[in-house]
Amino acid sequence: MLLEVRNLDVGYQGKQVVFGASLRVDAGEFVALIGHNGAGKTTLLKTICGYLKTGSGDVRYRGEDIRNLSPAVNVKKGLVFVHQEKSLFPNLSVLENLQLAAYAIGKAYNLEQRLKEVYRIFPILKDREKQMANTLSGGQQKQLAVGMAILVEPQLLLLDEPSLGLSPNLVKDLGNVLKEISNMGTAILLVEQNVKMAISLAQRIYVMRTGQIILEDTHENMMKRESLWDLF
Repeated sequence: MLLEVRNLDVGYQGKQVVFGASLRVDAGEFVALIGHNGAGKTTLLKTICGYLKTGSGDVRYRGEDIRNLSPAVNVKKGLVFVHQEKSLFPNLSVLENLQLAAYAIGKAYNLEQRLKEVYRIFPILKDREKQMANTLSGGQQKQLAVGMAILVEPQLLLLDEPSLGLSPNLVKDLGNVLKEISNMGTAILLVEQNVKMAISLAQRIYVMRTGQIILEDTHENMMKRESLWDLF
């Protein structure tokens, strides 16, 4: 098992947000976490990555307790989180953002080959490699953020609402990219409000409501459901 979360309680500013959440992600698996806005999905991701401290419960990555590790340490261990917010260096070029991601965690070896792989997946980034990140479109900035993440060769990629603000065509393109990343052997934990996209991509799906995970089911079973309204 690559990631195991058990009975996790999380709160901040005196308010509990996540209640007894448990989930797992196996090596190479594509898992989605869906739920209404404010359900606690982002809080759960931030806790897994080390941005927030747990109240109680366990978070284990490759069998190691990572509750007290910083996000920087977790990234070096192969656990990479792409924020919902733009997590770029706005006054650096596309190429400089990608290079900095690699150098920052000591993975500058074989950089040219890995840059080629990122450019293969996101050809627009090659075309714009000298352009400042803050001048890219919203969709291109999201591609750059994901490109920076896959450049450091994660074992587990956590994505927080990557489709937010994208046009339907870009959402479809994003889905194809995530499939390709998954097929490369990278495990993915995807948090999404775009329920249709999330279910179509993931092998297993968790549903979160008011801070609790209320359902775990397979892709096949979720696709057969006539309605999802009762879950929300």
